[in-house]
Amino acid sequence: MVYPSGPPPHRAAPPPHQRRQSGLPGWAWALIGVGAAVVVLFALLLAIGLAAAPDTATSASTTSSPARGGAAPEAAAPPKVTQPTATSTAAMRKPVSDGAFAQFEVTGVQTGLASVGDFLTESAQGVYVLIDVTITNTSSSPISFSLSQQVVRDAGGRAYQIDSSATVVANDNTSWITDINPGNSVHAVLVVDVPPTAVPASISLRASGGRPVTIALR
Repeated sequence: MVYPSGPPPHRAAPPPHQRRQSGLPGWAWALIGVGAAVVVLFALLLAIGLAAAPDTATSASTTSSPARGGAAPEAAAPPKVTQPTATSTAAMRKPVSDGAFAQFEVTGVQTGLASVGDFLTESAQGVYVLIDVTITNTSSSPISFSLSQQVVRDAGGRAYQIDSSATVVANDNTSWITDINPGNSVHAVLVVDVPPTAVPASISLRASGGRPVTIALR
């Protein structure tokens, strides 16, 4: 047998449409692109939702719904206690605090008496003015109420000391002479001797050396 000599004959390349294409087809890449866009969009929406969540929680906490059965009834307000300044004058029949030790209330005033007492009596140089006062210890320790620290002034600004002898005679109960324990209240009738023409205008009250409070007498 005779074999042909020389290089083998050259084969022609197949037509372009018959060549095998490498990799994924075009429609597969399109699907991958759409999927990636969906993932990115979902991630953006999730991030926006997380950023808005704290505001929603805050709004919910500040706009809580009322309790079942309607709003709770308001507690009754305690009696208002006046806190006068250094130069103010409080009204009668209203409790006034000195801000530290005691609370005072002037409940009545009687003027023009020539004497006080039933069995033991005291006579005035001019006329007696009787001032009914309630003293309450608002501190955590006993307090003292000294007659020498209480001052009455008339409409002309003149000052008068309390008449201690007439005050003792005018009081049936002198428990205020001793210390007043925390939370206790005592009543005293303070007596001052003034000229017949004097018009009592105010009284300055204090306890245990605390800040005095001024209360009008008319």
